[in-house]
Amino acid sequence: MDFVKDTLKTAVDAGYYNRDFARNTWAKSYERLGFAAYRKRDAKDTRYCFVRALAFQPAFIANTGILSLLFEATFGKHISDYRKVLWSCMRASLAKLRR
Repeated sequence: MDFVKDTLKTAVDAGYYNRDFARNTWAKSYERLGFAAYRKRDAKDTRYCFVRALAFQPAFIANTGILSLLFEATFGKHISDYRKVLWSCMRASLAKLRR
């Protein structure tokens, strides 16, 4: 995260710094770290990074990929797979009702 701090200092010097820029920079950084932690199968860091990313940028709640990985890191792979199957069945049922 030192790189992010250095980047924000450079942005201040260049005149590009504002709160939105800082929040987006932190959020994107934590998002990328969350994906990296997930690839390493580090559930604790995955949870921490994705929750921090959501705190800095609540719009990430619309990103179902982040939510899915956060759910898996929180509850485990087995429960996450069960949720995916259940959700798939619910969507199929709703599609049949709409016909």
